Amino acid sequence: MQAFKINFPVKLDCIKDPLDDNIDANLILADGSVYVATLFTIANIQGLMEQNDLPYFLATDMVIVRELTKSTIRAALEEILKMDEEGIKMTSSYIGTIEKQYSHCFPEGVSFELIEDETLE
Repeated sequence: MQAFKINFPVKLDCIKDPLDDNIDANLILADGSVYVATLFTIANIQGLMEQNDLPYFLATDMVIVRELTKSTIRAALEEILKMDEEGIKMTSSYIGTIEKQYSHCFPEGVSFELIEDETLE
């Protein structure tokens, strides 16, 4: 399993209830690839179905987690990465390279080492 970092387009601190919400997560691999997945809790999916009176729930790039906490998110994505490329393809979409996604944050040049992992304390 290659090294990775997790970054959130909307900060994880914005989650009001870690047991009932969803959030997008960028999965940044050491090879420079960036993928996006949406992490949902079961309660959030159930609430969305009830709110919209839907008999089903469908989402691309969906990963269901017990709770939206740093440790749970990190553990879930570690397990997915253990499945190698298949796990990544099943649960997320490729959105580009580190340079494409993060160059606006690092005008002097960006690298894997410069990007913060937002799931680490």
